[in-house]
Amino acid sequence: MVYKEKYYKKALIVFGLLFIFLSSIELFNIFLLLATQINLYGKKMLFQEFIFNSTYVSLSGTLIFIFLISSICFFFIIGLLLLKLSSRKIDNKSRAKSMLMFGILILIFSFMKLGYITLLGRTEITIGGKLKTFQHIIFSANLAPFYVVVIWLFFTGVVCYYLMVGLVFGALGLHWILELEKEEAVD
Repeated sequence: MVYKEKYYKKALIVFGLLFIFLSSIELFNIFLLLATQINLYGKKMLFQEFIFNSTYVSLSGTLIFIFLISSICFFFIIGLLLLKLSSRKIDNKSRAKSMLMFGILILIFSFMKLGYITLLGRTEITIGGKLKTFQHIIFSANLAPFYVVVIWLFFTGVVCYYLMVGLVFGALGLHWILELEKEEAVD
């Protein structure tokens, strides 16, 4: 069983590093997005002025954007915790239960982050008395540069990765728990 423990520890290290890497890229993308200059029907402004200005975006849209940033930070912390879990000296059953727990937490928070992205995309924005959605601003070639679309789609792609990792982590943890219990039953 020792050889399987090494593989589970390597999986924790790899997934932890990927979480840290992807969260760092997402945070960089957030800062890049906030520093982007957009053109709102003849009026140029920074994206941060647009998102945090109550004239255009409602308070709920601004709060959802802040929750999106905090969820990115949460996944960065999850990556650090996965690395710490891989290096700790604990018994196999506790590590397996931790993997199952992390898998469930990753799934729950991934769905929450996906909800933030969806709600932010549907947030209504008032521009010149007309109601538009946030995604209309993002995907409109006249209003925002092309890389803003890439950044926005990157957020969704990362959430899909997190959902798959949550399923894999939960399955690996459950599989390892069942194997350990089967070995205990044989002994």
